[in-house]
Order: sequence, then C-alpha cells, then structure tokens
Amino acid sequence: MAMHTALRMKQAGYKKGIPDILIFEPRGEYVGLAVEVKTATGRASDHQKEWQERLRERGWRAEICKGLDACITVIDDYFQ
Repeated sequence: MAMHTALRMKQAGYKKGIPDILIFEPRGEYVGLAVEVKTATGRASDHQKEWQERLRERGWRAEICKGLDACITVIDDYFQ
C-alpha cells in the first residue's frame, strides 16, 4: 500500500485489520457478515485474525476467503 493511501485511511478513521467486506444484515444466529479477502497465496495478519475473533465473539459470522469464488460462496451461503 502506498504511504499516502495509508495516511488517508488513518485520517478517515480506519483501523488495522478491519475486514474488507462488512454486511450489516442479521441472518439466522448472526448479527452480520465480515469477510477478509485474500489472494490464493495471501495470509491474514495478526490484526486481521484478532478482528475476526472479536467479531465472532460478538455474534458475527467472520470469514477469511482466498479468491473471488470463495467470497461469492460465503456471501451466497450467508443469504440462504
């Protein structure tokens, strides 16, 4: 990430590790869906893993998806 992009994100209030996709729509036992998107070889950072765990503790379905197909599968499953 370019330094100017990181600075703008910090100024806008973004925190490290926040999932890429947040769906604020309760479904079944969950209060929302949080998806961290990774490439096929990407790995979640410690900040991202911590966010995932905290969201799960609060009733969210939180997933780390590798690739577009995995993201689509998780989102489709959430809305079934």
